[in-house]
Amino acid sequence: MRPKNLSSRRGRTSAGFTLVELLVVIAIIGSLVGLLLPAVQAAREAARLSSCQNNLKQIGVALQLHHDAKLRLPPGSSRDQIPFGSAPITASGWGGSSCFAHLLPYLEETALYAKWDFRESADHISPGYATGVVLPWARCPSSDMPQWRTYDTTKIAILSYYPVAGAANGLITSPAFTETRSGGGAGGGAIVGWGGMLFPSAKMGLKNCTDGTSKMLAFGEQSSMLTDTSGVLQAWSPGSRFGWPLGAAAVTNGVGNVYNVTTIRWPINQKTGWDGVTNGVGPGGAGWPNNVPLNSNHRGGTNLVMLDGAVRFVVDAMSLQTLGQLATRDDGAATVDF
Repeated sequence: MRPKNLSSRRGRTSAGFTLVELLVVIAIIGSLVGLLLPAVQAAREAARLSSCQNNLKQIGVALQLHHDAKLRLPPGSSRDQIPFGSAPITASGWGGSSCFAHLLPYLEETALYAKWDFRESADHISPGYATGVVLPWARCPSSDMPQWRTYDTTKIAILSYYPVAGAANGLITSPAFTETRSGGGAGGGAIVGWGGMLFPSAKMGLKNCTDGTSKMLAFGEQSSMLTDTSGVLQAWSPGSRFGWPLGAAAVTNGVGNVYNVTTIRWPINQKTGWDGVTNGVGPGGAGWPNNVPLNSNHRGGTNLVMLDGAVRFVVDAMSLQTLGQLATRDDGAATVDF
């Protein structure tokens, strides 16, 4: 005979979770989310790192194609004078074209290249043909820099990658190497070098790199905000406030008023302590940012592209000695593997 209260007891048993059971379930779910979230974030950053490296690979291939077509590399920065433009070498004027302006046809930007005006009198500070143009290969997806820089109401893309002109003297100490091919920039304590392969007004061929193309730095990543001495985040890059199209004004031996090219001087990812008016790190005007350190938001290092087109990830701890060797075409020392 069934007890009269059996069904009522079963009803009470299957009514649902108790408060304690619910709290336990929530705690378990929270723990699982806590375990999975870092893995998801790491996977996303790995995808962004790969995308950044693909960008640099495109730039490295474009560099090789330019060399094949013209039997020389593009200048790191230039005036629009022969052989980089149509103006005679004796012409005077302001502005020239950046390295990327010369690489446009090899980066699937033929329409933009067709509009480019390689004349000494051309306005590359705020050119209408570059206004609002998105360059998909030019921005690291991990970058926290603003996408645009506005100058005279003109919106110009901010790049994440810049050609390397050379290295400052004093970086290569063992064995000692004196770099005589560097000097003061136009202001702000900047140093501009021409001991690399993509220096201002360069007309270099691959044969000029006696250390070997696999050991020669061509482009470096500069895709992260810097912090000034007041603790303020700053979007300082070699393009200064003029954006990516501008090249160089008066240049003697690679030194002078040059933009969109960098010279190695500081450690990788040195992001703090800049006063904005010295050491070649700043907004432009008071200080020309020719020595902004290689930097990124990738964990532990940054990406580079070598002269042979290979893309490498290098760690923050890389010594200035090694970095200086990679930026110098003929120091003659065996660069350690990296």
